[in-house]
Amino acid sequence: MILEMGHASHPGQKCDYNGDHYSGVQHWVTDAQLAEKGWLFLLADDVGGDASSESSRHAVNRLSQLYYTSSSSSIRQSLQQAITRVNNEIYEESRRHQSAKCVMILAAALHGNQLEIANVGRVRAHQFHKRRLRQLTPDRSWEEVRPTALDTPESRDAPDKAPPARALGVSRRVLIDWAHASLAVGDTLLLTTDGLHETVSASEMQEALASRAKPQEIAESLVATAAARGNEDNATALLLTARERGRGGSLPAIASWVLWAVSGIAILAALVGLATWSGSFSLRRPPPTPSPTATLAQRTQTLPAVLHPTATPPNTATPTATLPPTATARPVMRTVVLTATPPPATATVTPTPIPVLYNAPRVIAPYNDEAVYQGENNVLVWQWYRQLQADEVFEIRLWKEGTQPPARGALQTSAMEFRFGVPSGLAGKYFWNVYVVRRSGSGSEIVSVPSETHFFWWMGPRPQPPTATPQPPTPVPPTNTPVPPTDTPQPPTDTPMPLTPTPLP
Repeated sequence: MILEMGHASHPGQKCDYNGDHYSGVQHWVTDAQLAEKGWLFLLADDVGGDASSESSRHAVNRLSQLYYTSSSSSIRQSLQQAITRVNNEIYEESRRHQSAKCVMILAAALHGNQLEIANVGRVRAHQFHKRRLRQLTPDRSWEEVRPTALDTPESRDAPDKAPPARALGVSRRVLIDWAHASLAVGDTLLLTTDGLHETVSASEMQEALASRAKPQEIAESLVATAAARGNEDNATALLLTARERGRGGSLPAIASWVLWAVSGIAILAALVGLATWSGSFSLRRPPPTPSPTATLAQRTQTLPAVLHPTATPPNTATPTATLPPTATARPVMRTVVLTATPPPATATVTPTPIPVLYNAPRVIAPYNDEAVYQGENNVLVWQWYRQLQADEVFEIRLWKEGTQPPARGALQTSAMEFRFGVPSGLAGKYFWNVYVVRRSGSGSEIVSVPSETHFFWWMGPRPQPPTATPQPPTPVPPTNTPVPPTDTPQPPTDTPMPLTPTPLP
């Protein structure tokens, strides 16, 4: 089974900013993580966000990182732990910046053909099975998403006792709706935000899915329909259709087999032609050039070791006087030695190997230009597309504005986050990036491309609000005014009563 994905989004008629964010493919996830946790698809809706808000993007990226790096082998437990932690991070950030944040998110983890869904808020999940559309997640009201009881002074003063919410960043306690389904071949999983499913009816979505168009075309059609009807909210659709890997006898499978056959014949013909050309080239090859040693041996054999004198032919008798014989000078015997000059030595050039570096880590937090306080958000967070080896760690460079950036970092960790601190009195603007190094006995070497350089403002400890100074008690003059005695003698009231004799029986 293979998945075909389609996605589309529109900011709405009255919104310049699209607060929806989705993710379907994480390039940094390893094969081992996919085998254990499956594929994770996320759709987040930032309620009331503006162009400066990155809450939905942070929720998607951070939840994906926490899910795949969780130590739990349970998919549901990994989702719950990741959602709870992301909720706490967004909630604490909203309290630090005194700005309300509310993010609704739906996470769908597909492992094999089993689908586990965790929904927080009003994002919907639908399954199109056997030409019928079925809603997998329940609808929630805005009162459930963000209870009005959170606005009371009691909830603001005691956040641990505030009621739970069905959105991230609203309360310290978050409620999750769970759903489970099996995804068969031919089924489609449709995730939508409320801006879409409140404008396009379920019957219209079912009709679009039944058209058997490509998932990307269906997603664009649904979003375009919502925008044409004057939808004011962000509208997003994310589709996943399960396809079969080439059925026997089907047209795609036959075309695939024909393509493989033609490719095989072409490759075989190319190999035969190459072999023929190589053989003909070897037949016409010129004779090898003799080496200097062989030439020297041949020349030595052709020269005599000693030169003997040549005999003088006898003189023929002539009528003239006979001349006396002339002595023939004996030639000088010389030994000819040929010395072969060796060719100049050719310098052997050893190519310097070019190191192959890993891809760069991706910085998550703090955001650029964010204010960082001691004991609150002083955590550097990043993510990487693979797992570290036993001899590899992350190395962090951190420097203050106006100083020379260090050649190497002084902070190392094997986790994808690092809580740091800056000495007091050194508040200001700081830069940082992260990369991977490999340790060895002689030190360490950089084995990845450095991440992008981000910056933040170190503020130190957050100043406490001023408390009321106790005032000394104001002396109060005594009010003990003497009261005159009121003991006025009263006349006796003991009036004698006459005796009434009681007759005896």
